[in-house]
Amino acid sequence: MKNWTRKNAISSLKELIQKNKKVKRFGRNSQEHIRWLANGLRITEEIFGQNSRYYATLSAYTWDERGSMLLDGFDMEGQMERRHNAAYLIQMEQAEGLLLAALDHLKDSKI
Repeated sequence: MKNWTRKNAISSLKELIQKNKKVKRFGRNSQEHIRWLANGLRITEEIFGQNSRYYATLSAYTWDERGSMLLDGFDMEGQMERRHNAAYLIQMEQAEGLLLAALDHLKDSKI
């Protein structure tokens, strides 16, 4: 476990935010996505704690479409995959917003 300073915590969050844009292109559950997520969970847990809103929210993302889906036609599997990919992109945007809020929190705090 890393000994976090305000400076290196801010730097690590900025790096996660920058990588978000690149990771989105690789797709959900890609090696890059899983690595980004694992690092994001570790960093938010170590900085803010396991009970923090940042860690809890990031760990709750499913990276796919949940609930009922209305599908039509013959390519149902393809339609489902497109819906999952759309949900992944939305959740990656939300995760970026979450990390930006965590960054704001750190900038305003005295850790």
